[in-house]
Formats: sequence, C-alpha cells, structure tokens
Amino acid sequence: MNNENIKTGYKIVLFLEEGTYHSCSFYYYLSKFNLHVEYSLNKKVYPKKGCGPLCVFDNLDDVKNFLIKEDVVLNILDPNFFSFKLFKCNYEESNEIKVWRFSKKLISPEVSLSKLSSGTRLASWVELIEEQELY
Repeated sequence: MNNENIKTGYKIVLFLEEGTYHSCSFYYYLSKFNLHVEYSLNKKVYPKKGCGPLCVFDNLDDVKNFLIKEDVVLNILDPNFFSFKLFKCNYEESNEIKVWRFSKKLISPEVSLSKLSSGTRLASWVELIEEQELY
C-alpha cells in the first residue's frame, strides 16, 4: 500500500433501523444476494470477495449532485426502515476502472467509472471517520 494512494473523500451509506451502515447498493436488492458491504466507523472495510471496488465521492458538491440526480430513487425507500448518512472517509484509491452495478434484471461487472456519477472515485478500502450533514 502506497500512502500516495490514501485519500480523503465522502461516502453515502444506508443506515438501517437496527443501527448498521450498508452500501447504497443494499437498496438495489443486493442484500438478498449478500453482495452489499456493511461499514463500521473507524474501521477499514473491503469489497466482498469477487466484487469491488467500492465507490466514494471526491467532494461535497459531487455528493449533492448525486443526491439530486438520485432523488426519485431515494424517495421511494421506506423512511421507517432506511435513512441515508454521509461520512467523511479515508480510502485507498483503486487501480480498477470498472465497478459492478446492480439492476433488477442483472449484475454487470462492466460499468466504467465514466458512466458513474460525476466525482465518483473507486476505492480498494474505505474507512468512515466522521459523520457529516447530509443536506
């Protein structure tokens, strides 16, 4: 691991009523396939075996743009079960250039970084360090 690859960014996670933090892919039904990632504060978290890399945002403007773009999707969730949290995070920049993306029809390992929301960065691991205001 090279310290030049360690960056600071922002991670949006789902907070479940049971008190756990999950990757946003959880709401795309990845939970039934057990491919989502569970996060913990101040602990490095890695992608599941055979999956990855993890996605983070470079800055708060990119987070806001993502939330505006995904507003329709985010508003269909049951607020009694899900809520979103934003964390400042440390991450190791990944050398990979593609990420898995889930839809109701399939899981595709061939989604290029250029097709993801602006400011998305790919990470080999993510460590949540401090909760931030979401809105």
